[in-house]
Amino acid sequence: FFQAEDGIRDYKVTGVQTCALPIFAEDLAVLDHLSHGRAEVLLLGGYLQSEFTMFGADPAERGRLMEECVRTLKQAWTGESFSFRGRTARVRPVPLQQPHPTLVMGGSSKAAAKRAAREGDAFVGGVPSLNPVYAEECARLGRRPRFQAEMAHGDRKSTRLNSSHLVISYAVFCLKKK
Repeated sequence: FFQAEDGIRDYKVTGVQTCALPIFAEDLAVLDHLSHGRAEVLLLGGYLQSEFTMFGADPAERGRLMEECVRTLKQAWTGESFSFRGRTARVRPVPLQQPHPTLVMGGSSKAAAKRAAREGDAFVGGVPSLNPVYAEECARLGRRPRFQAEMAHGDRKSTRLNSSHLVISYAVFCLKKK
């Protein structure tokens, strides 16, 4: 944890296998309670070949894994039973923020920007030229584009990132289907 003067600011999570996604969802829900509803999850697809090799992951699977991760987190955070890879799972507690903590999706491709518009609550692009791609896809879907710097204070409308906001970074490249 990095402790800011007015609270927890940054907590990074990496190295969790996909078989642990329901556990990851539960851990995030607990962190949301511990931070008094200030959790913000940053999901990243990864980009270093050495990391993909280390986890036995295929970089071409990033998009599918990101979508599976978001879908699993959202299902888990309902508190109801759901199927995860053929097994029944149920996560408790549910997050303090409802329906769930902010899901910021990051990436450095047009596909990642469009995926963030479809699946996430906000976007942080690896390159500034992706912001218009994200905004256009949001407009096409009838959604308001939101960028990470706009997500703060728990109201999902603020224009500044509060230093007491809890940010959880999760590199999805770590996820490998067995």
